[in-house]
Amino acid sequence: MLKMNQILTFCTTEDSQKRIKNATIFFCVLIIIFGLIFIAEGVFGIYTQKNQKLDVVTPYIKLERAGEVSRLNISSEAGIKKVKYYWKILSEDNTGKTTEQNFNGDKKISLDISTLNGTNELYIEVLDGNNNYTKYEPMMISYQMDNNGDVVDWDTAISNDKTNPKISLEAESGKIKIKAVDNLKMSYIAYHWNDGAETTITGLSEDEKTVQESVDVPEGSSTLYVRAVDRAGNEEKYEKKIQGVKGPNLTVGKDGNQIVINVTDDEKITKIEYNFNNQVETIDNINSKTFEKRLDLVDGDNFIIVEAYRDDVKSTFKGKTTK
Repeated sequence: MLKMNQILTFCTTEDSQKRIKNATIFFCVLIIIFGLIFIAEGVFGIYTQKNQKLDVVTPYIKLERAGEVSRLNISSEAGIKKVKYYWKILSEDNTGKTTEQNFNGDKKISLDISTLNGTNELYIEVLDGNNNYTKYEPMMISYQMDNNGDVVDWDTAISNDKTNPKISLEAESGKIKIKAVDNLKMSYIAYHWNDGAETTITGLSEDEKTVQESVDVPEGSSTLYVRAVDRAGNEEKYEKKIQGVKGPNLTVGKDGNQIVINVTDDEKITKIEYNFNNQVETIDNINSKTFEKRLDLVDGDNFIIVEAYRDDVKSTFKGKTTK
């Protein structure tokens, strides 16, 4: 009887150890499963949060011309709370005053703003209904009067432009100033003397409506050919025969305590004008091949400007000396 009880006791202990081992394995597997669930939930949460950030849609802006103003059409599914904007005037390198306007979370709004002629930059910032703040890249906007006096964008104005530039010439001493002016925008001037090669001038004025340059005049009789082309491709042509001449020979020197003005010309000197220390004098009807004028110096700096004429052709001298 005793042996049987021992055997029974032994069998019960072994079975218990197996059950403990199985339970331990079960709990370990359960802990691993829960751990995997927590990791999966964490990854899903990060993924969801990331997708939520990606779902933020930037408000859409469209700009259009509406009479004398520019109209901003803005739409956002999150609604619109605030719009801020300001102009940067490029021709003056000047930033205008910032304007703010609040809204009630509307998904679509239209905002009329005053428009400046010329080419300028518009800076815009929008606050949507989710408090996302969007600052846009500056929009470069160009408006100009067309031939009918209506304000349109540059592309429309230029595409409708049928007006040729205007060319003018102005005589200078040994030079000719070529000038072309357009109603909208100039592109370039091209010129050549007689059968020579063509030279292109592209230096535009600040408003881009004018191109001008002074060019040397060859001696003797020559023909100047000029082409002026505006931004729309309209072309104006001009030609003129020009007698290349130089102005009178003009020298200004110092002799002791005097300034000496000497002028000579192969034909005749018709007029002398000078400004000596802000004292201006004109000597007309000279009609001589030589001319001399002496002026007494004053103590300190002395300034003089002299212009010597043969009819409409002149020579100029500017200088300073000290007594």
